Amino acid sequence: MAPNARSQHPHGPPVVPVPWQLVIFAALLSLLLAGILVVPVFPSAVGPEVRVGFPAPYTLKSPTTSRYVSQILTQADQEAAAKAVADVYRFDPSITVQARQSLSATLGIIGPILYDPAFTTTERLERLARVETLSLTAELQGRLLGLPQRDWLAVQRESLRLYDLVTYDQFGAGQVRQLRAQDLAGLREELARKVQPTFPMAQRELIETLIAPFLVPNYVVDVEETALRRDEARAKTAPRYVDILEGELIVYEGQIVRDTDLEKMEAAGLRTPTVSWPDIAGHLALVAGLVACYTLCLYRFQEKVVQDTRNLLLIGLMMVVALIGAKVMVPGRVGVAYAFPLPTASILLSLLLSPTVAVGAILVLAPLAALLGGPSLSLAIMGLVGGLIGVLGTYKAQRLSTFFLTGGYITLANVVVVGAFRLISHTLELEPLLTAAIACAINGFASVILGFATFGLLGSLFGRVTVLQLMELSNPNHPLLHRLMREAPGTYYHSIIVGNLAERAAEVIGADPMLARVGAYYHDIGKVVRPYFFVDNQAGRTNIHDDLPPRSSAKIITDHVRDGMALARKYRLPERIVQFIPEHHGTTTAAYFYRRALQSDETVNPDDFRYPGPRPQSREAAVLMLADSVEAIVRSMNQSGKLQEALEGNKSEDPWEKLVGGIIAERVREGQLDESDLTFRDLHTIQHAFVEMLRGVYHPRVVYPEFGKAGAEPDGAPR
Repeated sequence: MAPNARSQHPHGPPVVPVPWQLVIFAALLSLLLAGILVVPVFPSAVGPEVRVGFPAPYTLKSPTTSRYVSQILTQADQEAAAKAVADVYRFDPSITVQARQSLSATLGIIGPILYDPAFTTTERLERLARVETLSLTAELQGRLLGLPQRDWLAVQRESLRLYDLVTYDQFGAGQVRQLRAQDLAGLREELARKVQPTFPMAQRELIETLIAPFLVPNYVVDVEETALRRDEARAKTAPRYVDILEGELIVYEGQIVRDTDLEKMEAAGLRTPTVSWPDIAGHLALVAGLVACYTLCLYRFQEKVVQDTRNLLLIGLMMVVALIGAKVMVPGRVGVAYAFPLPTASILLSLLLSPTVAVGAILVLAPLAALLGGPSLSLAIMGLVGGLIGVLGTYKAQRLSTFFLTGGYITLANVVVVGAFRLISHTLELEPLLTAAIACAINGFASVILGFATFGLLGSLFGRVTVLQLMELSNPNHPLLHRLMREAPGTYYHSIIVGNLAERAAEVIGADPMLARVGAYYHDIGKVVRPYFFVDNQAGRTNIHDDLPPRSSAKIITDHVRDGMALARKYRLPERIVQFIPEHHGTTTAAYFYRRALQSDETVNPDDFRYPGPRPQSREAAVLMLADSVEAIVRSMNQSGKLQEALEGNKSEDPWEKLVGGIIAERVREGQLDESDLTFRDLHTIQHAFVEMLRGVYHPRVVYPEFGKAGAEPDGAPR
């Protein structure tokens, strides 16, 4: 293959200039990550072990004299002032009215239960028990079930009359009485005295029991007004000032630390950590070394990735966000540190860029996140192992179940790491182990859930094609594919076969087979604009180009690239798929029309018959170019009858290998593959993959007898 953009050194390997954007990326990423490590996100105590409710590990004295407003003491004064405000009551007669309506409704429910002949005694008892506002003893239930219907109606009327009598001034005709909670006991006694004496004692007790739940106070606390007055009391409370003298003892060693002690430490400047120049220099050197190694690996092994600024932005965003999350969650919190979903970063980078990029990123992030936790070797190993398993489990994942299985694998690996370190340190208490196991499960499943939830959005933002997008685009019901199938069926059939060839070839050389297949489906989409100008779709029609000048025909043919790109953008195909449309022809010429033009004019300019390009920029696009060329030539030879002649004419070597190898060699001679990353070994592998598939498609078949003649067996003939 022709040399690529790498400049050649006469006495050694090629020297490749480092892209300027990669240098800027490494410098900025180093500064950002080091800044996250050394700059406090939240104030923290002098030592993470100084905590409320625990003994102070050392004695602290104030270095300065100061005065501050104690928020804790001020808040306590405000709450005391609020509690001193008495409840505000209001009279609400609607409460009594609603209670009377509820009593009437309850009595109306009981009647049908007691006297409906369809119910048995057991069913009546069950239905009475389900009445929420009714609370009867077994004895009273028995009395109720034994009442004749006439007596029940009398009890019902007396209950409503008595309720109105004790809650209204004059049997309901007057105003509702004001009832406080402390009035209810006297009200029930009054109720017992005012029952008509004609009722037997058993029925009098039943009436009192039925009414009692509906005697509720209507002079109640006005919650809103009470809250308003208490808020006013809080607002009027003066702030509590606290004075600190230089040398004043704040906490002594062994003292149980209170929240006011931490507040005093904050005011004295003892809680805000100071950042020294040695700290800054040390962290910056560590981060710069890790980032430099990472970017050099990207430059050496992922050259295509680092040439796109959007990819560098995606890498930087993932690493910065991951370390900020670790900065917030990890320090001083062992349980939360184990649960922090660091593998999310490697999962996203693997899905959106490549496993190599993801592994390098987790090699940088794992030690930096562990540095925030102590440093902690167990956190570093956990982050590294979890990140690697996340890459292995979700790379090219096409099913939701794959993500959840990966979450389980990460959980299991984390538990093994934590258990191993516990064995080493001889700390095998059951409760801490269970807590750590739960944290590991949160780590694993939160990582894959966050990765699955965000990789589609990030892929759209940074121009990356995700697996889910490719699956959607490969669906024949996609509007653009459906249009191609309807309006240009020959081209659609061609695209399907090319997709199969490209997928297989991409698979055997380690490229992205799904991307190659979907790119093949849409590579000739521009032919739907003028389908009958292409021989694929001219079945039963005369060739339009027989009546056109070669230059005009070539212009129409090459324009399907521009038409295809316009259609792809109209239907909002991902840019990565759009790139297949011009790259699959590269800068080749429309050879048939160019040769026709040469027959009449030997001075014709070949550039007038050339596709606009560019040449294939990726391995997948190069594979598609070769698959398209091979399929078109083999199909043309098969239709003209020349394929069988070519296969039978050469006995000295494999005719398929010679045919496919010649097509590939032609593209190499033209320089069409120079800007892709294909090697000669890849081309040899691709050639064998194409030959294997073409043999399966164009294998010799049994010659069937004509239908309708003797010996013909159309239904049972071998296939």
